[in-house]
Amino acid sequence: MNKFLKDVVITFRRDPETGRPRANKPDSQKDKVQKKSGEYYYT
Repeated sequence: MNKFLKDVVITFRRDPETGRPRANKPDSQKDKVQKKSGEYYYT
């Protein structure tokens, strides 16, 4: 999953209220942190 998301340049986080995956906004702080650590799906 991480390899695919890296190829399409999208990161996801888990919504704290619902637990559902949510796409991060491009170049947001969370997006940058996840890309730097290589975690494109949830943290």
